[in-house]
Amino acid sequence: MGEQVEYEGGYLLYNEPLVRGFGANGHTANDLSQLSNVAVEAVNLIQETPWAVNAYMMAVINAFVWLGEWLGENVTIDTKSGKETVLHLAKPLNPRLDPKSIVSVQFSEEVWAGMDRDQKNAHRKARSKVMTKYEEELGVYMATQRLINTANEMAEFPMFYFPHNMDFRTRIYPIPNDLTPQSNDLSKGLLQFRRGTKLGKEGLFWLGFTMASHWGEDKLSPEGRYHFAKDMLLMDMLYEWVDNPIENRDWLHADKPFQFLAAAHEWVWAHRQQCPEDYVSYLPGNLDGSCNGAQHLSIMARDIVGATATNCRSNEVTKGERYDLYMEVADRVWEKVQADAQKGDLLALEWSNKLMEPSDRRKVVKRSVMTVPYGVTEYGVADFMIKDKHVDEKAASQWDSAKYMRDLIMSSIDATLSNGRKLQLWFSECARICAEAGVPLQWDTPAGTKITQAYRNVIMRRIQAFNTKFYIYEEPQEDEDDEGFLTRVGMDVKKMATAAPPNVVHSCDASHLQLTVCEMAKQGIRDFSMIHDSFGCPMAQVGLMRDILRNAVVDMYKDDYLLRWKESVERYSGLRMPNPPAVGQFDIFEILDSEYFFS
Repeated sequence: MGEQVEYEGGYLLYNEPLVRGFGANGHTANDLSQLSNVAVEAVNLIQETPWAVNAYMMAVINAFVWLGEWLGENVTIDTKSGKETVLHLAKPLNPRLDPKSIVSVQFSEEVWAGMDRDQKNAHRKARSKVMTKYEEELGVYMATQRLINTANEMAEFPMFYFPHNMDFRTRIYPIPNDLTPQSNDLSKGLLQFRRGTKLGKEGLFWLGFTMASHWGEDKLSPEGRYHFAKDMLLMDMLYEWVDNPIENRDWLHADKPFQFLAAAHEWVWAHRQQCPEDYVSYLPGNLDGSCNGAQHLSIMARDIVGATATNCRSNEVTKGERYDLYMEVADRVWEKVQADAQKGDLLALEWSNKLMEPSDRRKVVKRSVMTVPYGVTEYGVADFMIKDKHVDEKAASQWDSAKYMRDLIMSSIDATLSNGRKLQLWFSECARICAEAGVPLQWDTPAGTKITQAYRNVIMRRIQAFNTKFYIYEEPQEDEDDEGFLTRVGMDVKKMATAAPPNVVHSCDASHLQLTVCEMAKQGIRDFSMIHDSFGCPMAQVGLMRDILRNAVVDMYKDDYLLRWKESVERYSGLRMPNPPAVGQFDIFEILDSEYFFS
């Protein structure tokens, strides 16, 4: 017998596939014939990063939990403005147990019979709205409880790891839920690298940069953020917040309060040392893409307007100015609203009153601009206007108002990301051609992986029990093999076409992350905190990471990737694809000198 090997650790008996997906709609998971070494190596490097619970932040959170127990009730922590709950410790009241709730209202048979159809529908809608809100709040509360409980459990261990796998676009995700480096602000605030790294001059700069970013000063230049963190008035407040965060709660005004407090804790203790540069930091420093999906589209399309709006241009061209794609679109929308309002358009006059402040304009367009590169539909953009309460819920012309703003936003996006939008239509057309021929859309990513998109006409039914949803899919008939089954059900042409643009973009941002991680490892970086469009590593190495990620994206696209994409689709499908749209004149080598490409 050979030498006995001892195995230990999580997920030894709990098998998870490297690429997520199963059944008829398994996509890439059903064809792993060309999964690149780059993709696999990136997964391994990320999941080899040891993590630990931040003891300081765990103590702060537990103090809030204990405070609630001591008072004999749960505590919900709010910002002083009272507008945003940042820690959900109060269990929401079930409307069924509240006699004042509309859910508790019961009509007699006689009264119900006397109500007209509109009255009945209004009552059902009101009940449904209350229950939906309760279920959402309960979900957030339960997730917060799970996260805190998991963090306390993991705090007992000196280190632990997050196993990862990929979706069919090869985007990399942690397998666990709740407490992960890709979860919410609370989760990220509770986590730190297990290995510490001395800050040095470089790390001290990026720690100040990170703290300012978490506070909400992410529109400043990197140097501006560092100087913000060094401000003496802020430093005086930081000492109070860090030393007694329960009593001094103004840190809750931060955009990301828990990550901010964690960074402030290290910043304060670094400056309590004789030499702050000697402080050993355990926190990741992250750089975020500037509307990353739009960046990839603009780079592929060589779109000068889009590249400028998404901060891909060189500092020499921009003169150090940071552009804001959301504001670019918002300004275009505002011009059109003003022009329509001068003509007496009632909907334009309604929106004009709502968009007087630039911040309000930006807020209205942000979600739509963010999601258009990932394939949001025109209906979805109009729905955002209602769901995000930009349109008065009681307005008689609610849907007309939403559609009016939808049209202005979409036309403004088309003007700002002109070439990128044409590229999206081309991806859709290629997918439609494949679907109508009954074959999947398959392509090679810049990192060398073969991606399969195959949305089929399988019948799916959803079964809900308590708070759990189950999905049941149609299966092959008794005398039918898998290939015959897939041929019979065919492709969902509409879904194939609409899903292609976001899936291609996702496969490209996944490749950028994979190539960056592999090169970072070659240059000596060992710890990674990676989220699709937000790359992180120890503070002292953030500058090196910034150089690597810029070089990686230029290497991805410096050749004609669109031609390579088209050739790969034709090779796998055996079909002829239309030529890609003409590209613009943007020189992608400008990215190498772009301060705000990732910042």
